[in-house]
Formats: sequence, C-alpha cells, structure tokens
Amino acid sequence: MLHKIFNVVGVMTLILAISLPVEATVVGINSVFDTFDEVIVKDPSDTDLDPYWWIIQNGDLGQYYALCGDASCTSALSENGTTFARLQLQPDATPGNLTISEISELRTGYSSGQGVWLPTPDHPVIATARVRFSPNYVEDGSGEAVGSAGFWLYNSYIDFPNQTLQPIKALGFAWGEAGSGGGDFDGLHVMVLRDNVAVYNKTVRPAVDMSDWMTWQMKWSAGANGKQDIRFWVDDKPVGHVVLHDPLPALSLTFWIDNQFVQDLSDPLSAEFHNPAADQYFDIDSVEIYQE
Repeated sequence: MLHKIFNVVGVMTLILAISLPVEATVVGINSVFDTFDEVIVKDPSDTDLDPYWWIIQNGDLGQYYALCGDASCTSALSENGTTFARLQLQPDATPGNLTISEISELRTGYSSGQGVWLPTPDHPVIATARVRFSPNYVEDGSGEAVGSAGFWLYNSYIDFPNQTLQPIKALGFAWGEAGSGGGDFDGLHVMVLRDNVAVYNKTVRPAVDMSDWMTWQMKWSAGANGKQDIRFWVDDKPVGHVVLHDPLPALSLTFWIDNQFVQDLSDPLSAEFHNPAADQYFDIDSVEIYQE
C-alpha cells in the first residue's frame, strides 16, 4: 500500500444501516475484536483514541471520510448468516489517479510513526483475520484484478503535515498484481519491510483459492536478546517465518485495497494506477488482534 496523495477533500459522516443485530467493536486493554456487523465512518474531528476504525477512501487526488469515494466503497454486508466488511474498487470514469478503500486503526496521513502494538519478551502480538476476495483475484497475481491489497501491521508512513512519505516499516499479508515490483510482489505473499526494503518476502504455498474464506494469522514476538520473531499461517498451516536482528518499532493495523501497480518499492512514487475492468473486492469477516 503506497499512497501518494496529499490533499484532503469532501468530508462526511455516515452509518450504514443493515438488518442485523448491531455489535460494537470489542476493545479490551490489550485486544481488539470485530465481526463488522456495522461500518461507521469517523469524522476528522475524531481522534485515534476514539473507537475504533478509520474508514477512508482515496480518489481523484483526495481523501474522503465516507462509505464511498470516487471509485471505491466500504460496506457492511451479510451472506448466509456471515457478516463482513467489503472493501471495493469500481471502474473509474476519471482514471489515472490513486484509488483506495481502507480500514485502519490510525488516521492515515496524520499518524505517521505512531503505533499501537509492540511485542515485549513473553508478550507477543497476534493478529488474525478471516478474509476472501472477488473471483477476479488469482493467488499468483494473474486474473483481471489490479493493484494491491492486504492486511498489515505498519508505521502509517504517509505524512501529510510534512508532505512526504516516511520509510515504510511493515509486516503482514499482501497481494500484488502480476509484475508488481518487477515480479517480486506477484500474487499472495507474506512479507516484512524495513525502510522500504523487503527484508523478508515469501509467496504463500500451498496455493489458495482467493475467493474462498481463509484465515490469515501472524505472530510477532520479541526476545530478551533484542531480536524479533515473526510467523505467518494460512488456515493454521505455517507459510512463513523470519527472525529480525534489527527490531521493528510499534506498528498499527490496516486493511486496504487499491489500484496501485508498484514498480520499485525502494522508490514509493514509482507506481502506475491501473483502472479495474470490473468491480473487485476484499471481504473481511472478522479481525482479532491482541497482546498476550
């Protein structure tokens, strides 16, 4: 997720009403759990301390606090008794710019370098999400879906006050359109980024059907020796493991879907914006993050 938009436009606060029992996000001292029975848009007058998610759209060089933007939407849906949030991109009538739909813990653009979660010895951070994608997403990056999507703990690197992008620090799951990063970020992979460098990047194997519900999990641990240990699972099967000798700082959680075709990760501004040929979406049934 590499944004390069700096001006904020249209602001609105909406609540999507659906015929479901409403259950608020459950926020504990060291935990957050949500099944997305509702999606509430926070207003810019809110703060990161107000519960809980920031629902943000980007398009036509603007950032929108709304359920829908220029060519993107976030919605709460129900299917066969399962409630979920949907991040969606549509074909853009005015293509050529960045389009994003995101759900984030911190206010993107105004929380750079801040974090919510940081493991300490014997107290790892564990994040789990049950997700699926529209059928035009294919696990190897082929298919008609464009851009990128994912579930990260990251440093909210976009810095509007200073009109810049701070070096990216992140860990998590990401999907990239075929050819992303010269082929390094094709399809579904687990990764760790430090200062825009992928210090760990591994394709998820065995291959998955992106349109089936699957559970992603990551465990971020810290040792007394200063090293950090990061492990990834898909449906309880291990898909990645790395030990970091240089630890990452405190990070926050984000889900996103965008139209950005990354060419060179070391230069976050070297990206193309591909217009979807058809609707594409990223569904989130539930998310849980906690520190033991």
